[in-house]
Amino acid sequence: MTKGQRAIAVAKDYPEPEKLKRSGNSKIEHLPVHRGTLSQARAVLRALPTVADAVLAGELSLTDAFERAQQHQTRQ
Repeated sequence: MTKGQRAIAVAKDYPEPEKLKRSGNSKIEHLPVHRGTLSQARAVLRALPTVADAVLAGELSLTDAFERAQQHQTRQ
């Protein structure tokens, strides 16, 4: 799996950052994904879920998907 695919997978399991927190400590350090990458994945997942699925399937990079999500948000 690419970093982008891992980020989308984690974002699907933990769509909200608060869900990763337990007793004031974040479990993010134990996940195989960088915080910034996970943030991008969550943005894509919120704005364009079908595009997130394309990243997970390896059809699109997370960077390209994030750019599309930003464009989509700008048009909204």
